[in-house]
Amino acid sequence: MNTFADSFEDDFGSAASGDLAKAAATTAAQNAAHVQTCPKCSGRGVFVSYSGRVLGDCFACKGKGTQSFKTSPAARAHNRDLVVARKERDAEKTLADFATQHPAEAAWVEASRATFGFAQSMHDAVQKFGSLTANQLAACTRAAEKVAARKVERAAAVDAAPVIDMTKIEAAFAAARSNGLKSLKLRIADLVISPAKATSANAGALYVKSKGSFDDSTYFGKIIGGKFVKSRECDASTEAQIIATATDPLAAAIAYGRATGSCSCCGRELTNKVSIDLGIGPICRDKWGF
Repeated sequence: MNTFADSFEDDFGSAASGDLAKAAATTAAQNAAHVQTCPKCSGRGVFVSYSGRVLGDCFACKGKGTQSFKTSPAARAHNRDLVVARKERDAEKTLADFATQHPAEAAWVEASRATFGFAQSMHDAVQKFGSLTANQLAACTRAAEKVAARKVERAAAVDAAPVIDMTKIEAAFAAARSNGLKSLKLRIADLVISPAKATSANAGALYVKSKGSFDDSTYFGKIIGGKFVKSRECDASTEAQIIATATDPLAAAIAYGRATGSCSCCGRELTNKVSIDLGIGPICRDKWGF
């Protein structure tokens, strides 16, 4: 005789027993909702090699084929997202603290890490450890100082560069662009002049290079702000040729066409008498506004 059960029903009645049964059923249903097929073994409960051999129980589910969790898949995914967000906030704060303490080094790391593996490794080290070793920090300092020195050198080169009347060559490239030409290049003697990309640090400039493939060409400098800023590879005769070309691009294009038999603007061979006499393709001449 179960005196406890009789006493319980006497005190609380059969309704209480029904509530307990419902609660137990609800708990069982909730627990069942958080049981899922093991993703490692697909419910087989065993680990199967690539050759098809069974190598023992699945290490993830211990041979059961299922995994039980206290929370639902949605809740677990939400918790994982919260952990990721917290780690991202912590990493951002760590980087911000480092930038406050070492602004020049942090600026160099951020500007260089997309193209320089060492800078990326320094970024990762700061995120992971919150700081750099003395040698790592010294290397970043030297790199930042070199960048600053190059900026000063470039500024001095711009100041010392000769002023050029860029009116005609700027008008030619503007006309070609407005007429829908996609390949904006002028071939003059052994030179190729092309505009810098709009996203470039030198947007608005005209780059001057030697003829050849991308890897085989020599960069001679840039025309920007009414000046020609030459590179170390640009000698005095090349500099004079570039300045003359920028001052009168049509005359330079005609001289190139007559000397080579090719159009300075499109690079094609001049075949008909009009083009040969002009020294430039008449269609190109119109599109470039010459």
